[in-house]
Amino acid sequence: MNRLIRCHVSAFALLCAGAVHAQPPKGGNPFDRFDTNKDGKLSRDEMPEFVRDRFNEIDTDRHGFVSRQEDDAFFRNGPGGPGGGFQVPETVKVEKNVPYAATKDPRQALDVSPPKVPKSDKPLPVVVNIHGGAFRLGDKNMGVREIAALVASGEYAAVSINYRLSGQAIWPAQIYDCKAAIRWVRANAQKYNFDLENIGVIGGSAGGHLVALFGTSGGVEALEGDVGPYKGTSSKVKCVVDQFGPSDLLAMGGSHDPPESPESQLIGGALQENKDAARAARRSLRRALPSASRPAPGRHAS
Repeated sequence: MNRLIRCHVSAFALLCAGAVHAQPPKGGNPFDRFDTNKDGKLSRDEMPEFVRDRFNEIDTDRHGFVSRQEDDAFFRNGPGGPGGGFQVPETVKVEKNVPYAATKDPRQALDVSPPKVPKSDKPLPVVVNIHGGAFRLGDKNMGVREIAALVASGEYAAVSINYRLSGQAIWPAQIYDCKAAIRWVRANAQKYNFDLENIGVIGGSAGGHLVALFGTSGGVEALEGDVGPYKGTSSKVKCVVDQFGPSDLLAMGGSHDPPESPESQLIGGALQENKDAARAARRSLRRALPSASRPAPGRHAS
């Protein structure tokens, strides 16, 4: 699974930047959220800070504002968007929108991407992609560029998952969904020729936070949840690649503390006013959870 480490952080960061314009299931269209004066267009000041320096690139007609069409073209279909204009290689199969929780909720669905021609008949290691987007935006199309390259080698299979966003459900629904997806991977290993001993998870930003929890919460019943039909199946993973995920939510400070911040919306209230909930969402679960829930000393956490 060492080849997972070779995924490019810079490319993943760009995909996560585009995630702020991915459509969430609830809470309104992101374009409308940023359009604070409700004039149907975005000025430079209304654009998220991290893309303001690309304003001229997004404003293709040079009218001095970004229209809804320009926003959609850039963030959904262009080089900055979740898909990044990326075409899955012809050597990769994609099975879209497979439910992993026995629901019709599109936020509880995943895409399976095995190689069309594997390098061997042996079960394939699985790379599971968990998208970013500040816990309130984004979808499973983010990160496909990196995992598709691994699958195209013929040596890996990939799974990319959605999970419920904070506008739909607060913490710990997100990790419950992610663990249910891993249980689905294990339960369907024979069908897809997955290697149960080599399942790795990769994610950036919010996805980094979630994958890091896999590395610290193996066997922690409090974070398993009861999502999906495979409750008796392990959610253990072999490898974790956390790309710039938040760690201690209470220590982030500044713009992260107000109730409208992504982290506060994740736990359902302002971080500093809900410290127990914020601690429970930390990835250092050996300190965040009661001692009875911690893995035994010396035991591998995942």
